[in-house]
Amino acid sequence: MSFQVSFATKWADFDPNRHMRHTAYNDYAAEVRVRYFAKNNFSIDEFTLHNLGPILFKEETSFRKEIHLGENITVNLKLQGLSKTTNVGNLYTKFIMKQESFLPL
Repeated sequence: MSFQVSFATKWADFDPNRHMRHTAYNDYAAEVRVRYFAKNNFSIDEFTLHNLGPILFKEETSFRKEIHLGENITVNLKLQGLSKTTNVGNLYTKFIMKQESFLPL
């Protein structure tokens, strides 16, 4: 399963040398995760209704190519696995996702 979102980069994503800030990559990845859940009928409002939220246990970033000011990017999310749902007072499900940010060809 793959889910893609394209973004126009913005001035705030870049440092004074016009290099994308390392945290901006993670910001775009987080936005795609939220949109993925919303597209699958679990919006932030739905998380709130159930008094829970997505918790990020691990995030790794590998920088392979620099993104420059004015370039658009695409973030691809691939669902790689799910844990079994357990329900002991709360709902716990572990999603294993791989996300890649890249410049469109």
